Amino acid sequence: MHKPLLKSYKNRFPFVLSVPSFIYKDGYVNNVKMLGDYIDEIELLLFESSLQSMPSNAVIKQLKKMGDEFNITYNIHMPVDIYLGHHKKEIRNCAIDTVLKFIDFTESLRPVTRTLHLNLNQKNMGKKEILKWKDCLRKSFEFFEESEFDISGFTIENLNYPYELLDDLLSEFDVGVCFDIGHLIMEKVDLSEIYEKYKNRIKIIHLHGSDGVIDHASLKYLSRKNSEKIIEILKDFTQSVSVEVFSIQDLQESLEYLEQIL
Repeated sequence: MHKPLLKSYKNRFPFVLSVPSFIYKDGYVNNVKMLGDYIDEIELLLFESSLQSMPSNAVIKQLKKMGDEFNITYNIHMPVDIYLGHHKKEIRNCAIDTVLKFIDFTESLRPVTRTLHLNLNQKNMGKKEILKWKDCLRKSFEFFEESEFDISGFTIENLNYPYELLDDLLSEFDVGVCFDIGHLIMEKVDLSEIYEKYKNRIKIIHLHGSDGVIDHASLKYLSRKNSEKIIEILKDFTQSVSVEVFSIQDLQESLEYLEQIL
Protein backbone atom coordinates (compact mmCIF):
# COMPACT_ATOMS: atom_id res chain seq x y z
CA MET A 1 0.00 0.00 0.00
CA HIS A 2 1.31 3.45 -0.90
CA LYS A 3 2.28 5.82 1.90
CA PRO A 4 0.45 9.17 1.58
CA LEU A 5 1.77 12.62 2.41
CA LEU A 6 1.29 13.51 6.06
CA LYS A 7 -0.88 16.57 5.34
CA SER A 8 -2.23 18.71 2.54
CA TYR A 9 -0.15 21.50 1.02
CA LYS A 10 -2.88 22.57 -1.40
CA ASN A 11 -3.05 26.39 -1.65
CA ARG A 12 -0.38 26.55 1.05
CA PHE A 13 2.23 28.62 -0.80
CA PRO A 14 2.14 31.86 -2.84
CA PHE A 15 3.11 29.81 -5.91
CA VAL A 16 1.37 26.81 -7.53
CA LEU A 17 2.81 23.68 -5.93
CA SER A 18 3.50 20.98 -8.51
CA VAL A 19 4.97 17.49 -8.09
CA PRO A 20 6.00 14.88 -10.68
CA SER A 21 3.77 12.03 -11.76
CA PHE A 22 6.36 9.45 -10.66
CA ILE A 23 6.47 10.01 -6.89
CA TYR A 24 5.16 6.46 -6.55
CA LYS A 25 6.44 3.58 -8.66
CA ASP A 26 3.05 3.30 -10.28
CA GLY A 27 1.12 4.69 -13.24
CA TYR A 28 -0.08 8.23 -13.91
CA VAL A 29 -3.59 7.60 -12.62
CA ASN A 30 -2.54 6.12 -9.26
CA ASN A 31 -0.03 8.91 -8.69
CA VAL A 32 -2.73 11.52 -9.26
CA LYS A 33 -5.12 9.61 -6.98
CA MET A 34 -2.53 9.60 -4.19
CA LEU A 35 -1.40 13.21 -4.63
CA GLY A 36 -4.48 15.12 -5.84
CA ASP A 37 -5.78 16.02 -2.38
CA TYR A 38 -2.39 17.34 -1.26
CA ILE A 39 -0.99 19.54 -4.04
CA ASP A 40 -2.06 22.09 -6.68
CA GLU A 41 -0.60 20.63 -9.85
CA ILE A 42 0.94 17.50 -11.38
CA GLU A 43 3.97 17.55 -13.68
CA LEU A 44 3.22 14.76 -16.15
CA LEU A 45 6.53 13.19 -17.11
CA LEU A 46 6.33 12.00 -20.70
CA PHE A 47 10.06 11.38 -21.02
CA GLU A 48 10.09 8.78 -23.80
CA SER A 49 9.15 9.60 -27.39
CA SER A 50 7.98 6.12 -28.42
CA LEU A 51 4.25 5.99 -29.00
CA GLN A 52 4.14 2.83 -26.86
CA SER A 53 5.19 4.91 -23.85
CA MET A 54 2.30 7.36 -24.30
CA PRO A 55 -0.59 7.09 -21.84
CA SER A 56 -3.62 5.47 -23.43
CA ASN A 57 -6.69 7.44 -24.43
CA ALA A 58 -8.46 5.94 -21.42
CA VAL A 59 -5.70 7.22 -19.10
CA ILE A 60 -5.88 10.72 -20.60
CA LYS A 61 -9.64 10.77 -20.08
CA GLN A 62 -9.18 9.63 -16.48
CA LEU A 63 -6.53 12.28 -15.84
CA LYS A 64 -8.85 14.97 -17.19
CA LYS A 65 -11.66 13.75 -14.94
CA MET A 66 -9.40 13.68 -11.88
CA GLY A 67 -8.09 17.13 -12.69
CA ASP A 68 -11.63 18.43 -12.29
CA GLU A 69 -12.37 16.29 -9.22
CA PHE A 70 -9.20 17.29 -7.34
CA ASN A 71 -9.16 20.85 -8.69
CA ILE A 72 -5.60 20.43 -9.96
CA THR A 73 -3.83 21.59 -13.11
CA TYR A 74 -1.20 19.84 -15.19
CA ASN A 75 2.08 20.81 -16.74
CA ILE A 76 3.83 18.47 -19.15
CA HIS A 77 7.47 17.52 -19.47
CA MET A 78 7.91 16.58 -23.11
CA PRO A 79 10.15 13.70 -24.30
CA VAL A 80 13.87 14.12 -23.61
CA ASP A 81 15.09 11.75 -26.34
CA ILE A 82 14.35 14.04 -29.28
CA TYR A 83 16.64 16.50 -31.07
CA LEU A 84 15.00 19.67 -32.37
CA GLY A 85 18.41 21.17 -33.12
CA HIS A 86 19.92 18.18 -34.91
CA HIS A 87 21.86 18.93 -38.09
CA LYS A 88 20.21 16.01 -39.90
CA LYS A 89 16.84 17.11 -41.25
CA GLU A 90 15.24 13.67 -40.91
CA ILE A 91 16.10 13.47 -37.21
CA ARG A 92 14.90 17.04 -36.69
CA ASN A 93 11.65 16.34 -38.51
CA CYS A 94 11.10 13.22 -36.42
CA ALA A 95 11.47 15.37 -33.28
CA ILE A 96 8.99 17.95 -34.63
CA ASP A 97 6.51 15.22 -35.49
CA THR A 98 6.85 13.71 -32.00
CA VAL A 99 6.25 17.05 -30.29
CA LEU A 100 3.14 17.73 -32.36
CA LYS A 101 1.74 14.26 -31.64
CA PHE A 102 2.27 14.68 -27.89
CA ILE A 103 0.69 18.13 -27.99
CA ASP A 104 -2.38 16.84 -29.79
CA PHE A 105 -2.68 13.80 -27.53
CA THR A 106 -2.60 15.81 -24.29
CA GLU A 107 -4.49 18.92 -25.41
CA SER A 108 -7.65 17.96 -23.49
CA LEU A 109 -5.70 18.29 -20.21
CA ARG A 110 -5.16 22.02 -20.89
CA PRO A 111 -1.57 21.99 -19.58
CA VAL A 112 -0.24 25.29 -18.27
CA THR A 113 3.20 24.65 -19.82
CA ARG A 114 5.01 22.13 -22.00
CA THR A 115 8.67 21.87 -21.08
CA LEU A 116 11.29 21.03 -23.72
CA HIS A 117 14.88 19.81 -23.47
CA LEU A 118 17.05 21.27 -26.23
CA ASN A 119 19.83 18.70 -26.21
CA LEU A 120 23.34 20.00 -26.83
CA ASN A 121 26.67 18.23 -26.35
CA GLN A 122 28.46 21.53 -25.84
CA LYS A 123 31.74 20.02 -24.56
CA ASN A 124 32.40 18.43 -27.93
CA MET A 125 31.15 21.30 -30.08
CA GLY A 126 32.98 24.31 -31.39
CA LYS A 127 31.53 27.74 -32.13
CA LYS A 128 30.52 26.77 -35.68
CA GLU A 129 28.72 23.65 -34.46
CA ILE A 130 26.83 25.63 -31.82
CA LEU A 131 25.74 28.20 -34.40
CA LYS A 132 24.56 25.35 -36.64
CA TRP A 133 22.61 23.89 -33.67
CA LYS A 134 20.90 27.23 -33.12
CA ASP A 135 20.10 27.58 -36.81
CA CYS A 136 18.48 24.12 -36.78
CA LEU A 137 16.52 25.01 -33.64
CA ARG A 138 15.26 28.12 -35.41
CA LYS A 139 14.00 25.99 -38.32
CA SER A 140 12.14 23.74 -35.88
CA PHE A 141 10.56 26.68 -34.08
CA GLU A 142 9.60 28.30 -37.38
CA PHE A 143 7.73 25.10 -38.20
CA PHE A 144 5.91 25.20 -34.84
CA GLU A 145 5.12 28.87 -35.35
CA GLU A 146 3.45 28.07 -38.66
CA SER A 147 1.37 25.29 -37.11
CA GLU A 148 -1.83 25.85 -35.13
CA PHE A 149 0.00 25.42 -31.82
CA ASP A 150 0.70 28.56 -29.79
CA ILE A 151 4.47 28.38 -29.47
CA SER A 152 4.39 30.56 -26.35
CA GLY A 153 3.06 27.48 -24.55
CA PHE A 154 6.57 26.00 -24.60
CA THR A 155 9.07 26.49 -21.82
CA ILE A 156 12.75 25.77 -22.43
CA GLU A 157 14.59 24.08 -19.57
CA ASN A 158 18.18 25.03 -18.77
CA LEU A 159 20.47 22.03 -19.13
CA ASN A 160 24.20 21.96 -19.85
CA TYR A 161 24.10 25.19 -21.83
CA PRO A 162 23.81 28.79 -20.62
CA TYR A 163 20.56 30.54 -21.44
CA GLU A 164 22.60 33.28 -23.09
CA LEU A 165 23.03 30.95 -26.07
CA LEU A 166 19.28 31.05 -26.61
CA ASP A 167 18.49 34.69 -25.80
CA ASP A 168 17.77 35.62 -29.40
CA LEU A 169 15.55 32.57 -29.97
CA LEU A 170 13.60 33.15 -26.78
CA SER A 171 12.93 36.71 -27.84
CA GLU A 172 12.27 35.97 -31.50
CA PHE A 173 9.65 33.28 -30.79
CA ASP A 174 8.44 34.61 -27.42
CA VAL A 175 9.10 31.26 -25.76
CA GLY A 176 8.93 30.79 -21.99
CA VAL A 177 11.61 29.58 -19.62
CA CYS A 178 11.67 26.57 -17.30
CA PHE A 179 14.01 27.70 -14.53
CA ASP A 180 15.65 24.54 -13.15
CA ILE A 181 17.33 25.56 -9.92
CA GLY A 182 18.99 22.20 -9.29
CA HIS A 183 20.69 22.26 -12.70
CA LEU A 184 21.93 25.80 -12.09
CA ILE A 185 23.42 24.75 -8.75
CA MET A 186 25.24 21.95 -10.54
CA GLU A 187 26.59 24.53 -13.01
CA LYS A 188 27.69 26.75 -10.08
CA VAL A 189 26.07 29.93 -11.36
CA ASP A 190 24.38 32.73 -9.45
CA LEU A 191 20.70 31.82 -8.98
CA SER A 192 19.57 35.35 -8.19
CA GLU A 193 21.30 36.88 -11.20
CA ILE A 194 19.82 34.36 -13.65
CA TYR A 195 16.36 34.66 -12.09
CA GLU A 196 16.34 38.45 -12.34
CA LYS A 197 17.41 38.33 -15.97
CA TYR A 198 14.70 35.87 -17.05
CA LYS A 199 11.94 36.38 -14.49
CA ASN A 200 9.53 37.84 -17.05
CA ARG A 201 9.84 34.68 -19.15
CA ILE A 202 9.82 32.08 -16.36
CA LYS A 203 6.56 30.13 -16.30
CA ILE A 204 7.70 27.17 -14.22
CA ILE A 205 10.47 26.46 -11.74
CA HIS A 206 11.95 23.00 -11.22
CA LEU A 207 13.09 22.83 -7.63
CA HIS A 208 15.16 20.00 -6.19
CA GLY A 209 18.02 19.50 -3.80
CA SER A 210 21.60 19.47 -5.00
CA ASP A 211 24.94 19.44 -3.26
CA GLY A 212 26.82 20.19 -6.46
CA VAL A 213 27.40 16.50 -7.17
CA ILE A 214 23.92 14.93 -7.15
CA ASP A 215 20.61 16.57 -7.98
CA HIS A 216 16.90 15.70 -7.94
CA ALA A 217 17.37 15.00 -4.24
CA SER A 218 15.48 16.18 -1.16
CA LEU A 219 15.60 19.93 -0.57
CA LYS A 220 17.34 19.25 2.73
CA TYR A 221 20.56 18.93 0.70
CA LEU A 222 20.50 22.61 -0.26
CA SER A 223 23.24 24.74 1.20
CA ARG A 224 22.33 27.65 3.44
CA LYS A 225 23.58 30.11 0.81
CA ASN A 226 21.42 28.59 -1.92
CA SER A 227 18.43 28.32 0.42
CA GLU A 228 18.58 32.05 1.13
CA LYS A 229 18.54 32.87 -2.58
CA ILE A 230 15.74 30.38 -3.24
CA ILE A 231 13.62 31.93 -0.48
CA GLU A 232 13.81 35.32 -2.17
CA ILE A 233 12.97 33.80 -5.56
CA LEU A 234 9.96 31.85 -4.25
CA LYS A 235 8.60 34.87 -2.40
CA ASP A 236 8.55 36.71 -5.72
CA PHE A 237 7.19 33.92 -7.94
CA THR A 238 3.49 33.04 -8.28
CA GLN A 239 3.39 30.46 -11.08
CA SER A 240 4.19 26.71 -11.07
CA VAL A 241 6.96 25.34 -8.87
CA SER A 242 7.56 21.64 -9.42
CA VAL A 243 9.37 19.93 -6.55
CA GLU A 244 11.14 17.58 -8.92
CA VAL A 245 11.99 14.60 -6.74
CA PHE A 246 10.99 11.00 -7.34
CA SER A 247 10.09 9.34 -4.05
CA ILE A 248 7.53 9.97 -1.31
CA GLN A 249 10.27 10.32 1.31
CA ASP A 250 12.14 12.99 -0.66
CA LEU A 251 8.87 14.77 -1.39
CA GLN A 252 7.73 14.77 2.24
CA GLU A 253 11.12 16.07 3.41
CA SER A 254 11.10 18.72 0.69
CA LEU A 255 7.62 19.99 1.49
CA GLU A 256 8.44 20.19 5.19
CA TYR A 257 11.60 22.07 4.25
CA LEU A 258 9.67 24.52 2.08
CA GLU A 259 7.16 25.09 4.87
CA GLN A 260 9.99 25.79 7.28
CA ILE A 261 11.97 28.23 5.14
CA LEU A 262 8.90 30.12 3.90
